[in-house]
This record gives sequence, structure tokens and C-alpha cells, in this order.
Amino acid sequence: MLWLRFSLGFLLIIGTGFYFFVDRLLEDVESQYLQAAEEPMVDMAHLFAAQAEAAFAQTGSLMPELLQDAFEGARKRAFSAQVYDMRKTGIDTHAYIAGADGIVLYDSNGGRSEGKDLSEFNDIMRTLGGRYGARSTRDNPADDRSSVMYVGAPIYAPDGTIVGVVSVARPQATMFFFMDQTKRRIGQAGKIAAAGAIVAGILFSLLLTIPARRLTDYARAVKRGERVAPPKLGWLSGGEMRTLGVAFEEMRDELEGKNYAERYVQALTHELKSPLAAIRGASELLDEGMPARTPDPIPRQHPQGSRPLRGHHRAAPPPLEVESRKSLGDAAEPVDLREVAREAIAAAAPRLQKRGQRIDADLGTEAATLSGDAMLLRMAVDNLIQNAIDFSPPGGAIRVAIKRGTGSGGEIALSVEDCGPGLPEYAVARAFERFYSLKHQSTGKKGSGLGLCFVRETAALHGGTASIENRSAGGARASMTLPAGGRDR
Repeated sequence: MLWLRFSLGFLLIIGTGFYFFVDRLLEDVESQYLQAAEEPMVDMAHLFAAQAEAAFAQTGSLMPELLQDAFEGARKRAFSAQVYDMRKTGIDTHAYIAGADGIVLYDSNGGRSEGKDLSEFNDIMRTLGGRYGARSTRDNPADDRSSVMYVGAPIYAPDGTIVGVVSVARPQATMFFFMDQTKRRIGQAGKIAAAGAIVAGILFSLLLTIPARRLTDYARAVKRGERVAPPKLGWLSGGEMRTLGVAFEEMRDELEGKNYAERYVQALTHELKSPLAAIRGASELLDEGMPARTPDPIPRQHPQGSRPLRGHHRAAPPPLEVESRKSLGDAAEPVDLREVAREAIAAAAPRLQKRGQRIDADLGTEAATLSGDAMLLRMAVDNLIQNAIDFSPPGGAIRVAIKRGTGSGGEIALSVEDCGPGLPEYAVARAFERFYSLKHQSTGKKGSGLGLCFVRETAALHGGTASIENRSAGGARASMTLPAGGRDR
């Protein structure tokens, strides 16, 4: 789906950038903590060095016992310090003093380095060389959390020569508590931000793709020949999408205009079929000596609020031109569908007589009034009856029925049933397609394939539907279902 591809693409871009950002941020957390811890170690180293310089100036000795007394006194102090989420009850800092030769004279960490030559280590070597000396060394080479930071400070003699080094040591493990806590908080914030990015990405994708999907569905409906209104895109879709929707509608109008000539020829062919068939049927009856006028098989009634079709001289539009109409407009008027059916049945009388067929009509006793175009409805019913005649055998019965739904907003259904062989299963779904036709029962020839197409378009124009199905008792049933009271589409 389009929105899913947009979402995945958006999340891939955001996720990749977010991953590298958080990864770099976590690396910086460790670096920043180590830098923040190193700075006070520099101060502490110089404080110890200044104390050793004073002793050397008085005694000529570095007097490491002074540093030893200070650390032993500190270890004996009982204290409890709540440093944010960590409780501290003892000192973690150590220090050692080395002479000018790099030999350690005193180590507060249990004397571990006393007597060792550390002149090759940066905190000693660089400091003795007059530079800033610091290093980080693992107590356990296999454990990256066993690193200890060392910062050295020079001890000067009164003449300015460097006579020793004080190096302050602090294990990094004391800072891992704060680093881990900060990383955990960054991780939690990252998850919340990632969830927000996912939601925002989906909403953003939907915002982009819903209007596009609506326009796609609209274009496909137009391709299928359906009468649909342009989709409502909403103000969030942006001016470009709304402009594209308007362009689609204008394109549809242009295509309808360009196809006018083709439709007119198609419609003219269909228009000629019904009157020629009626004239041919009437002439055959005259040849057999029938009276010139066939009495109406059903008494005519003109219910209040509707008007009869007889004497209705308004010119009918070509059938397939109905497809280009978007609404009934001024042509809408109250029409009694029973009267429409009576007129169509009466018009079919010559053909029925010729073929020895009859129509059983069940039009009900109550008015079946709707708002519509009387001439279009009459032509649609004519097509349904003519199809039933064509596909019914000689001497067969055709049934025309009207049923009214319950309630004021119910539907009116007009159905025409033939007694022929029915439709092949493959043809049921295609019966309303333009130019699709089967061989007639009477002639063995195909029709124009426009009649049922016209029925479907007329029903849609009136806000209804058309359908066809095979009956279990044999034959087919074609129906138009229209809203009572009508709807201008």
C-alpha cells in the first residue's frame, strides 16, 4: 500500500539518522563524564604536590608519610553522602609519590606500586619532562570497566628543578554508575522520541496518501463508467492535491465531450431499433387483418401528483448520452412508475400479439411515485420488456411487477421476468456492459448491447441501481431499484 511504503521510507530515514545521533550521544556521555572527572583530579594532584614542595623545602625530603597520614585519616572518617541516586560512604581516590627517577616512594592503594619504576608511564614520564602527564590503565586487561585514571603534578625544589611527582588515581568504575544512569535515561527518551516519530510518520504518510488514494479510486470509478462525484480531499491535503482533483474532473468533462460523436452514433443505432421493431410488428399485424388500434391491456389511471406519459411530447435524449449527465436538473418531476410500466406494456402489445406472448402485470394498487425524468424511465422500462420478449419463447409469459418498500423513505423496485433459458453464468456479471449482448431467442442474432447499459445509467442517474439474475424456476429477472421520492444525482 502507498501509505505503508511512505511510512517505511520515512521511518527508515528518520530511524537511521536517529540511531547515529543516539549512538554518538552515548559515546559523548562517557567522554564527557571522564573529562568532567579528570578536571578536579588535576586540582587535587597540585594540592598534594604543593604540600610535598613545602616539606621538601624544609627538610630536603619529599616526606611521603605526610600523604600517607592524610589518606589514612580520610579512610578513618565515617560519612554518608547522598550524591543524587548514589550513596557514598568511603573515598575512592588514591595517590602515589615518585621520585625524580620514577621509583614509587608511597602508594595509598595498599602500597601496590611502592618500589616500582613507573618512569615509562605517561603520568610520570610526561610530568618529569615538564608537560601535562595523565594516563588510563586497566587493572584487568580483559575488563574495560577496570580502567583507572591517573593525573600527575610535578614537585619542585626551591631552585625550580623537578624532584618528584604526585599522581592522583581514580577508578572509572565510580563514574559508571552515573554514566549508566544517564545512558538509560537517554535510551528511554530515545524510545519515546522513536515512538513519536513512528506515529508522526504514519500520520504524515496518511496525510499524503489518503488524498492520493481517493483520487486513484475516483479515476478508477470513472474508468469503469460509474457516475461519481469528485472526492473531498480536505484542507490538510494541500492546494496541489485539490488542484489535481479539479484537474481530474475537468479531464473527465473533456473526455466526455470528445466521445460525444461516438456516443451519438451508438445511441442513434439503438434509437432506430425500437421504433423500427414496432413499425415492423404493426405492419405484420395489419397484414393479418388486425384492427389498427390494440386496446390497452391495463386500465389507465393518473394518480394525483403525477402525470401520464401519453401526450408527453418532449424529445428524448439519445440513450448513451445519459452517461454524460451528472444530474436530472430541471427534468426531474413527479412520476408514477406504474403509469410508466402501463405505457411500456401497451407499446409492446403488437410484438406480444405477433409472438403469442402475454404480460402478467402486478403493479400494485398504491401510487409508486418518484422524482425523475419520465421519458428516460419509460425508455428504460421499454428496454427491459423488449429484452424479455426477445429472450422468451413464442407463447411464453412475461411478468412485470412493482414493489414498494415500507416507510416514507423506502425504495421502489420494478422487475421484468422472462421465461427463456436464462443467462450463462459468465454473462451475468457483464450483462450491463456497453455492446455486450447474447443471441436473441427469437432471431438467433445479437442485439446492439446498449439496452441494459441504458437501463443501468438511467437507474444511476435517479439514484438507484439495476441488476439481473437467473431465476430458480427458469428465465432471468432484470430489475431497477429506485428511491421513492427520487434523488438528484
